[in-house]
Amino acid sequence: MTIKTLIEWADSTLNTAWGCTKVSAGCQNCYMFELSKMFNKDPTKPNPRKAQNIIADLNKYKNSKIIFVNSMTDTYHENFDFDLISSWFDIFISRPEQEFLILTKRINRAYNFHKKYQVPENCWIGTSIENKSALHRLEKLKRIKAKIRYVSFEPLLEDLGEINLNGIQWAIVGGESSRVLEPRPMKEVWAINIKNQCRKSKTAFFFKQMGGRIKHESGTWGSPYLQGEKYLEMPICLSTKTSVQK
Repeated sequence: MTIKTLIEWADSTLNTAWGCTKVSAGCQNCYMFELSKMFNKDPTKPNPRKAQNIIADLNKYKNSKIIFVNSMTDTYHENFDFDLISSWFDIFISRPEQEFLILTKRINRAYNFHKKYQVPENCWIGTSIENKSALHRLEKLKRIKAKIRYVSFEPLLEDLGEINLNGIQWAIVGGESSRVLEPRPMKEVWAINIKNQCRKSKTAFFFKQMGGRIKHESGTWGSPYLQGEKYLEMPICLSTKTSVQK
């Protein structure tokens, strides 16, 4: 389904499938599993949607410039064969006026897929990194040829130390959030460390939220401020919400 979204850096979300399986620490409190209970869905059995339903959803949101793909699954999940993934990208190609943001923890499978299927010009490829154990995803992401490569450091669970963001156009940082589960805390200094390294590599920096169990008046979970400032940078100039180009 395509819906308007409260995600600060997107206009809407598009799900080509529903369901996923947990692969690392960042998945522990994933909101998709809680939402699945509400919709009486089995979250552990990824189920692709029909192509005509995906296209019908996109037709409803022709004015959405930035579309976050698969908030309820992982595009490169092992249950999806490469022919199916290709069919999704074929749909994205048919909408050159829109930007499709794909985010994955299965960066090795994404890398293998894009050896043969070139990343479309209007698709951004990103990976999630929550702790030092997940930093290996960064180097594999750099090996994928894409107009925009980005990293979502959310939920950020520890200080990552020195990281090399050269070749990464965009970084998003955020803490974990939930009213149902107990969100793990994020320290401001961890986010500051990433921000400082973004400055060195000229990577656009987007600070999403501190996280927690309380919603800020802006709609974010926890404060959207880092050291008293908002950082809403985007890697290219797009007229969406309040984001600005780095």
